[in-house]
Amino acid sequence: MQIKSRFIELDGLRGLAAFSVFLGHSIGMMKGTEAIDALYASPFHILWDGAGAVDLFFVLSGFVLALPYFYKVENPKYLQFCIRRAFRLYPAFWLALVLSLALRVWGYNPSGLEALSDWSRSMWTSNVTIDLFLRSMSLLLGVDTRQIDPVVWTLIIEMRMSIVLPVIIVALNYSRNAFFDLVIFAMCIVLGGVIDVLAYLPLFALGAVTAKHHAALHLKISDMKLFWWLGILCMGIMLYGNRWIVPELSHFQQDIGSGLGSAIIILCTLASPVLSGALSKPVLHFMGYTSYSFYLLHLPLLLFVTSYLFPLTNSTLLCTVIVLVFAYVLAYLAFQFIEQPINKFGRDATINFNH
Repeated sequence: MQIKSRFIELDGLRGLAAFSVFLGHSIGMMKGTEAIDALYASPFHILWDGAGAVDLFFVLSGFVLALPYFYKVENPKYLQFCIRRAFRLYPAFWLALVLSLALRVWGYNPSGLEALSDWSRSMWTSNVTIDLFLRSMSLLLGVDTRQIDPVVWTLIIEMRMSIVLPVIIVALNYSRNAFFDLVIFAMCIVLGGVIDVLAYLPLFALGAVTAKHHAALHLKISDMKLFWWLGILCMGIMLYGNRWIVPELSHFQQDIGSGLGSAIIILCTLASPVLSGALSKPVLHFMGYTSYSFYLLHLPLLLFVTSYLFPLTNSTLLCTVIVLVFAYVLAYLAFQFIEQPINKFGRDATINFNH
């Protein structure tokens, strides 16, 4: 089997995860009713399981960031890795931060959300100070993300884990068997359980471990009969949605379970020509490469548009559709004119880095 260093179908999977977060936030805007509560209690909840989707983001990040180093069997150059990651994350994030602040300061109508959920009114409630804005721009300092762009708490984790992940990759490269790889993963679980700032490290480490062994696992899963493949995929989906199945677990335990489910879903996707083909289709590919900016922009747009349009239309569905269109248009423009060229510049500028 030829080992690939990039999988287009995983972009489609990331796009679906971003859309799942959008659905979760859109439904979360609605005021609680018996129908909404019943919908949340149903198995369909997995379609907008935002927490599970975020865990999938983190496992995917660990997978795609680590894969090239196992493909070439080389260790990352630490400074090069971190600088390239900064060029990837910061530009679109800063754009979203400025746009979110502009929407809040110059146009947000908080009274327009009075008939909607308490959650929808829990954001954009305190004054935005210069200190808050500057701390938010750093992506490394603790900050109340609800006041500008509420989703960027995940970006803070992405940037922090980008500083640690090269160490995990080096350790996995030095490890010569699966047992020691599992020991490394277990150590990350222990660290995540006792150090709050590393709570999501196990998910990135799991993605890296999955990347290292994906070729061997791909062969095993590909050779399975359809019955067993479906069984493993269903197990992955159940783990991914474990918050609905076993709500008594702690948040940390739920994240670990959801991360394991995400890894299984990734492996089953790569082993299935049908799923891989479907996730590589133009629409899902578009959702994939615009997913980062779409994720950053959708909630500020949702708050802004709904605050004005809902009092006039009494329709959260109309608000959702309008935001969906605007978010993808802006995400496409951000990808074309900010993400893509600046990311390329960052890679070219660091190509000769030796550290």
